[in-house]
Amino acid sequence: CSGQETTDEFEQLSQYELMIKYTKTNRDLADVELQRAMGKYDRVIAVPRLTIERLRSNLTVAEEQFKQANMASTGGREVVQLRHAEEKVRLAKMELDAGQRLRATDTIKELDLQRLQLRYDLARLKVVMLKNPDNFVTLMDSMERRMDRLSEEILSLDQRLSQLESPGR
Repeated sequence: CSGQETTDEFEQLSQYELMIKYTKTNRDLADVELQRAMGKYDRVIAVPRLTIERLRSNLTVAEEQFKQANMASTGGREVVQLRHAEEKVRLAKMELDAGQRLRATDTIKELDLQRLQLRYDLARLKVVMLKNPDNFVTLMDSMERRMDRLSEEILSLDQRLSQLESPGR
């Protein structure tokens, strides 16, 4: 089946209708993924608490995207970015708290705890910066902010992959 055949039903939608459909579908997917992880549909898989919280965060951001799309506001993107940043603070705090508990039992290294503290501080700083649009005046600043986020996600994925590949885990 070609890509054209699978997108025909959406081709005639206006830009607004397409955005509504996209954000609603994204929100619904986030909701189903969260419900599945919480065991409402599949009790075979045990899902760590932090994974559940990340899925909740995805749902919260998706709900904000849907809300902003329905309002058709020009500032919707900034509101969604702020909501995403606030969720990252919440998750970073959870990771830091867990790291502090693990450090107390010598389960993780001090350097790992320092990394978690810095990620939490960075997330909080980003929220403050996003709350004031004067902090990002130029297009270059906006692009740099996006690159920072992608870089952070790539590093996080690389670290997870390294942990999976290391012997004894």
